[in-house]
Amino acid sequence: MAEGDPGSDFSVNSWLEDLGRRSDEQFRKARRIISFGEYLQEVEGEPDVHVRDASAWLKDMFDHFGTREVIYPWGVEKRFVLFDQQFERAGDPLIGEESVQQEFYQALRGFVRDGRPTRMILLHGPNGSSKSTFVQCIMRAMEHYSSLDEGARYRFNWVFPRERSGMGAVGFLDRASKLPSGGSFAHADEGDIEVRLSCELKDHPLLLLPRVERIRFLESLESSRSGHVPDIIAQSGLCPKCKLIFDALMTSYRGDLRRVLSHVQVERFFISRGYRRGAVTIGPQMHVDASERQVTMDQSLASLPRMLARVSLYEFMGDLVDGAGGLIEFGDFLKRPLEATKYLLGTLENGEVDVGQNILRIDAVIVGTTNEIHLASFRQQPEYLSYLGRLHLVKVPYIMHEPTERSIYSTIVEPRLGAHVSPHALEVASSWGVLTRLDRPKPESYEHPLSEIMDTLTALEKLDFYATGKAPQRLATEAAVELRKAFPDVMSESEQEIAYEGILGASPREVKLVLERANKDSEEACITAIGVLREIAVISEKVKDFPFLSQEAEEGGYNDAAAFTEGLTARLLDVLEVEALEASGLVTSGGYEEIWRRYVLHATSSVKGEKVKDPKSGKNVLPDKNLMSEIEAELAIDEKPKDFRQGLLSHIAAWAIDNPGGGSVDFCTLFSHHVVALKRRQVVKNHGKLADLVIKVLEDAEKGEDVSVNPIVANMIEMHGYCASCAVDTLTFLLVRRLRAERDDDPD
Repeated sequence: MAEGDPGSDFSVNSWLEDLGRRSDEQFRKARRIISFGEYLQEVEGEPDVHVRDASAWLKDMFDHFGTREVIYPWGVEKRFVLFDQQFERAGDPLIGEESVQQEFYQALRGFVRDGRPTRMILLHGPNGSSKSTFVQCIMRAMEHYSSLDEGARYRFNWVFPRERSGMGAVGFLDRASKLPSGGSFAHADEGDIEVRLSCELKDHPLLLLPRVERIRFLESLESSRSGHVPDIIAQSGLCPKCKLIFDALMTSYRGDLRRVLSHVQVERFFISRGYRRGAVTIGPQMHVDASERQVTMDQSLASLPRMLARVSLYEFMGDLVDGAGGLIEFGDFLKRPLEATKYLLGTLENGEVDVGQNILRIDAVIVGTTNEIHLASFRQQPEYLSYLGRLHLVKVPYIMHEPTERSIYSTIVEPRLGAHVSPHALEVASSWGVLTRLDRPKPESYEHPLSEIMDTLTALEKLDFYATGKAPQRLATEAAVELRKAFPDVMSESEQEIAYEGILGASPREVKLVLERANKDSEEACITAIGVLREIAVISEKVKDFPFLSQEAEEGGYNDAAAFTEGLTARLLDVLEVEALEASGLVTSGGYEEIWRRYVLHATSSVKGEKVKDPKSGKNVLPDKNLMSEIEAELAIDEKPKDFRQGLLSHIAAWAIDNPGGGSVDFCTLFSHHVVALKRRQVVKNHGKLADLVIKVLEDAEKGEDVSVNPIVANMIEMHGYCASCAVDTLTFLLVRRLRAERDDDPD
């Protein structure tokens, strides 16, 4: 019997009672409501947690989640773990963009040094380059961090008891009255509270201390603090409404600060995007993002204590007010007319905003996002220089590293496609995306012989170079070493230019569209690499819809949509041939790798004049000349064998220098292009046999037989992750586009 069914032991009333008890315990444990005196004790116990403004709190949040190292072909980069979104109620992670994370963090550190946020961090990049995702990850992390003890954030309310409560007359104490129990109304029952006035700006509770006493208190904590006291705590004062209430109470109590503070209820608040509490995104709009309303004109607040009813109190509202205490994002910031944003110049300069009768001090880190088109237009405006000193520009380009680009689709997109994604589909899609973003190298930027290498580097070769750090197989050893040394220069070639590499091309949204359209014909069909190529060809015809397609094609296949499709198709066919050959049993899977490892061992030993250990006899013997000659013939190398072998040894030595303590080198990984070439030779030798086996599979499929029991299909399913359906589609494609065509062309 299910829990909760009639007759079971489950009791709704008991469950609710237990839930209420646990909720009450959690509330008290979290210190959600405390008095001002209790709050000072909290500050004294953990000053680093409580003496922070928004920028210091955000910087500490980054530190709390920590960093991890990510290895790229160009080196090791630090990644902030918060962007992995590995916490409760997290969302999609941010893939890549480690340099953007570092720049943002350094901006936060600068704000902490300056004592307050002094600039807007403006994330700029092409549409779909993850600017909004970047901010959303931070906001979700803020929500989680604020729920932890080390991320506690506090604001305060003014509370006034009812006259009948016995706590005082008309909401406040006269001088003859005793202070309430504990010296504060903070813990009074809700029914005993007549009025509660919140501070909409989330003023720091320490601002309730007179400045001289506040500084003295902070100095007493100095030995146990590790950071600088933010300006908003050390130098600032209460918001206009709280200052009026404070002054009115001080007057009524004839300067008795204890009685004034008895009306203070310190409340822990939690960052929430949904409730717009400390995390707010503002769209492009035409008005100032803050306003005010006179509280004492509201008839519903007629119950205010008499000494406050005579004061013109205002409550504050709007996006800037909602975001106070945390992070405010101006989405598509430069889509606004400049006139509608000029008020932010003062806000960024001094942290204040004029709302009419009052000037508000906003404690928040302000972030903006914009695309490159609007930024380029903005740079032409006369006002640009006025804004420039108040902006911290952070570039967010498209990803140029194909494995990282592929992670976007395997991590975020694939689980939502609702269909089986066959092998290579995501790789073809991500490769196309990166290819559309690549710029042809500028040979004149390099010295000889590197200039000649860059002049001949094709788009597909540059794609591989960025992905692996390896030079094209066609290059001689010395040229390959030169290109690898120049990796940082190649990547940063256009970094300082307005039209930098990665500013144009297919966005992840458009690559996602390709994947979705590859499955549009049938909800049950697999998303295959073949379908992806078909949709790439379709999109490539829509020049008016996709601006990156209108770029002029350049030598080497750059900006050439037709060349992209042709090159990716040829690459896919090469891979499919090897997979089918291995699945057929004509060649043992892994055999190429073992042969190559043996060859490298013998070749490098011959260069060093050393012997090798025979695995059968255990004796040291001379390197096998026949083995070396056979493999070198298979590879059809252009160099002299001795020079080729010396080049292998140089590559291994260079790897060892670049990877100190990296263990033993994997020859198949280091020289993967040679392993691929060996595989390709075996494929060519077995074309005829493989074509016959594939034809048999397709004939069985046409008859409606269960092809999953066919050895080739069964092995493709087990070894590579195909299903029977996409295995048949793949074999059909391979037969038509490669096997049958090449067999027909074979004169024998």
